[in-house]
Amino acid sequence: MYNLERDKELLDSLCEKHQVESELIFELLEIERDVRHYDRRHRIYERLRQCVISNLKEKKRKSL
Repeated sequence: MYNLERDKELLDSLCEKHQVESELIFELLEIERDVRHYDRRHRIYERLRQCVISNLKEKKRKSL
């Protein structure tokens, strides 16, 4: 059975272990969920790329 809280904890621990921001992974997963039922996943790579770029810019801004 699907357990959102347990899945979130697992994802958080994996992200911490691999030094990846869990917020980024959640955003990428959300993009995937948005298009998973489409026959053509039009522009998904562009959306994923923009998400990563935005995250990197935000991370850089916070570090200044």
